[in-house]
Amino acid sequence: MILQCFGSGAAALAVRTAGQAAGLDLPEASFFAALVVATAERLLHKFQSSHGSILSLVGCIPMVPGSIAAKGLMNLFALLRAHPSEEIFAATNAMKNLLEVTFTLAAIGTALAIPRLIYPRKMLHLS
Repeated sequence: MILQCFGSGAAALAVRTAGQAAGLDLPEASFFAALVVATAERLLHKFQSSHGSILSLVGCIPMVPGSIAAKGLMNLFALLRAHPSEEIFAATNAMKNLLEVTFTLAAIGTALAIPRLIYPRKMLHLS
């Protein structure tokens, strides 16, 4: 199953990279990448094991923006020791980075849930 997980992650990153190259922001590109991976998992369910729903989640792990979250936290720490003239800059950068992480994670979570609502397991077994 490790190769399937690798393929799922590679597909998610490929779709996200293509979305960003097309001009989408990180949350938007991550949403579409997660949606593609989760939809593919749901549609190919009859060809997979009972662990199939794990593939879409595992495929989205590489899309978590850890470096942006780290920058946001570093800016928050910089805010604690900033001079009054630098506080607005540090606070603005921290909020920008942490909001981007929040929106990206929300987009990934929403995109993972949508195919489960559109293609329930019961309907897949009938076809």
